This record gives sequence, C-alpha cells and structure tokens, in this order.
Amino acid sequence: MEMKREIAKPISTFFIDAVIATTILTIFL
Repeated sequence: MEMKREIAKPISTFFIDAVIATTILTIFL
C-alpha cells in the first residue's frame, strides 16, 4: 500500500500540472 502511494503521488501531481497547463493554453489560444 505504501509503495502504491509513493507512485500515485507524482502521477497525480503531473496530472494536475497538465490540467493547469491545458487550461492556461486554452485561455490564451
């Protein structure tokens, strides 16, 4: 369970960053 959490944290962080980047791109485009 602990290893799953360690792996999931960077993935969720990357996903949030991707969503923010997409939103910013959509606003500027």
